[in-house]
Amino acid sequence: MISFGTALKLLPKRGLTAKCRISRAEFWWDYLAIVLAMIVISILTVILPIFGILFLATTVLWVIISIRRVHDLDMSGWWVLFMLLPYLGGAIVLGMCMVKGNVGSNRFGPDPYAPGVIDDLLAPKQGVPMPQPMPQNFQPQPGFPQPQGGVQPQGFAQPQGFNPQGQPGFNQGYQQPAANQQPGLAQPQAYVQPNGAQPEAQPNYQQQ
Repeated sequence: MISFGTALKLLPKRGLTAKCRISRAEFWWDYLAIVLAMIVISILTVILPIFGILFLATTVLWVIISIRRVHDLDMSGWWVLFMLLPYLGGAIVLGMCMVKGNVGSNRFGPDPYAPGVIDDLLAPKQGVPMPQPMPQNFQPQPGFPQPQGGVQPQGFAQPQGFNPQGQPGFNQGYQQPAANQQPGLAQPQAYVQPNGAQPEAQPNYQQQ
């Protein structure tokens, strides 16, 4: 047997879904809350007629809790349509709601009196934990392999012409130019005199 306060806590927890089952005690406490709400709405409607729209909300809620109660009998919620019959329709639905529900689980859910069912509904829902950023002083666990500098993992193919240091031919070494050779300029070859020819005498400017 649940109390009136517990039934009021379960009412928003279940939401507007009818795909569940409730006990007789929870149904009658919810029914009492709806009747009290209708009385308050009637008073407010006299002051401000726009509050009359809340009657529709309470009527929908009454239909939903009636379907939940019929589900406790392992019966389809369509049986609630009996309330549309004039005079006797509401009495038939209330009579079905007075019947004790099935013991144990049925196709609409677990037994409302089963241990832990009410506690699970009232327990606060835990959110999904958000991933935490890795601290700057993070140290790997001992024995965890770490990639060495410049070593690529197995199965990783280097593209052709790629050098880890970003320079072409980095591993080929650098050749220094000769002492009388400028880099990038071709040096003239030595002049060869034809056969039998004598080189012309160069003037001696120091004797003049």
